[in-house]
Amino acid sequence: MHVSTIMKTMKAKIIGILIIIQPLISLAVPDSTFVLIPNSIVHNFPENDSVFQKILDENHLPPDSIPAIDTLDDSYRLCLQMDELCNTLIHSRIEFTDEVDKLNIYNFAPDYIPMWSDSVYADRISCLNMQTPIDLLYNKEVKRYIDVYTVNRRQTTERMLGLAELYFPIFEEYLDKYDMPLELKYLPIVESALNPKAGSRAGAKGLWQFMYSTGKIYGLTQTSYIDDRFDPYKATEAACLYLKDLYSIYGDWLLALAAYNSGTGNVNKAIRRSGGKRNYWLIWPYLPRETRGYVPAFSAVAYVMNFAPEHNIYPKTPLLLAHETDTIIINDVLSFEQINEVIGTPIETIEFLNPAFKLDIIPATKEKTYTLKLPTKDILTFVSDPNKVFSYKTKSGIDRDKILNDIKKASEAKVHIVKSGENLSAIASKYNTTVKNIMAWNTLKSTKLNIGQKLIIYPGGYNK
Repeated sequence: MHVSTIMKTMKAKIIGILIIIQPLISLAVPDSTFVLIPNSIVHNFPENDSVFQKILDENHLPPDSIPAIDTLDDSYRLCLQMDELCNTLIHSRIEFTDEVDKLNIYNFAPDYIPMWSDSVYADRISCLNMQTPIDLLYNKEVKRYIDVYTVNRRQTTERMLGLAELYFPIFEEYLDKYDMPLELKYLPIVESALNPKAGSRAGAKGLWQFMYSTGKIYGLTQTSYIDDRFDPYKATEAACLYLKDLYSIYGDWLLALAAYNSGTGNVNKAIRRSGGKRNYWLIWPYLPRETRGYVPAFSAVAYVMNFAPEHNIYPKTPLLLAHETDTIIINDVLSFEQINEVIGTPIETIEFLNPAFKLDIIPATKEKTYTLKLPTKDILTFVSDPNKVFSYKTKSGIDRDKILNDIKKASEAKVHIVKSGENLSAIASKYNTTVKNIMAWNTLKSTKLNIGQKLIIYPGGYNK
């Protein structure tokens, strides 16, 4: 079959053609655009058949040597099978292990907590400082936070070392994109301990702890169903833009970090009170108390993430590593519960990989699509029969019609401003809902409320 005939009868066959011609290579040819998410799904197809004829000619392949692929699902599955080959051949080179016997190069006893002299800490941080434009130094404030991570919170550090394997590649990709110091990847450890669902009492959310207003300024969407502050990719790009703006103001990365934590107003006030000095450590006494610990904590994290074995601390393997996942574009409403019951992916795994969906619902349409991340093996199952997933009615009665009805109700959401003396129980009673619902809608970790705090409230009967 000639390639032009294939193109006219079914454009989906293009994916199969591309794979046959140049497997494992992202193609870039005139008049066409190929987007891999992250490495498998072609979204935009070239309109000009001559482009493919050119590919055939350049690769010395006769037209009739290309087998036709009858459906998009078939070609998509083939794409994913090639991804599996990539994982086997390429990602096997990724060096990650949580085997203590291999990582314990000092032969420390299991419960031993090493302590080092100030001169050793200073020398190690000095070595790190030579590799970055961010001024890293050792002093008693930094030492205090080193002790926090290596003595008081060792299990947390183990967990963060493991999660770094999942999130650091994302951070480094965007930091490199904007030509920023890669060591800024340590900042989300200070902010959120690498918990993408982290939230503060003040209302900051996500890995990078964006406040609502700052998130809006930097393009992070926040709706009843979606909060991009929880999205590792979108929030990381927004954080890069914000930090880049702060650096353009101060010309110093430590001052930019201080402003990221407390705002430009507090940093500017500290600079004025110091007599106009523009050095973090010289304005340190005039900064808010929290910010006085912020940069020392950053320096301590940079140290610990590079010298964990010297403290007998080793990574705890995260739920999934980056190369064990893949993505698919969703163009219709879908619930995590449907995915769980049809494909078998645990709800906890779906939530872990897709933290931006606040209510475990993807409010997608053909005009507004979303990206869903799943373990690679589950992506293969999904694309083998996507209609089965979209049309499935869950045991609790969730199906497409119910989701659409819930989305309609969500558009009628109200904002309740907490007044003096109010608690969640009273607010729930007022709106004919439950405390559990209000906590879920607003991602609250406790029932404690602050006067003036804003709560999203949905119509009665709307449940997560």
